[in-house]
Amino acid sequence: MIGRVGLAIMAWTTLTPELQRQLVGEFSHIGGRLNGKQMEAFKSRIAALPESDRIVIAERLRDRYSAPTPGWVKSLGLEVEAGRQ
Repeated sequence: MIGRVGLAIMAWTTLTPELQRQLVGEFSHIGGRLNGKQMEAFKSRIAALPESDRIVIAERLRDRYSAPTPGWVKSLGLEVEAGRQ
């Protein structure tokens, strides 16, 4: 599942909204289990995305969790303020 999520992040802009939603669900499932090497790989893949796509992923992850935001989300730079649209 980790490999599938990694590939999907690289192809984020080509995914349908439904596939993007599924990706965020799988990402939230595996995120807390990423080791340091996997975390760095995801961080670089996410950093390569346009800012607008990173914001969409961050907002969808934020919507899946109640406060506080999980540490792994913060460490990937995907934390978005609640009022930001």
